[in-house]
Amino acid sequence: MSLGRLAIIVVIVVFGLLILVNFVAFNACSTTSSELIPPVVPTSSLG
Repeated sequence: MSLGRLAIIVVIVVFGLLILVNFVAFNACSTTSSELIPPVVPTSSLG
């Protein structure tokens, strides 16, 4: 039972970190210069 609860907590933390990293990267891309653009963005940003 504690193992299942631990697994749920780990999953929530991992998803939270992924969302946070994506959010921070997106904000960094939209606010700063083109140095920090991840490989997915340039195709859409070049338009």
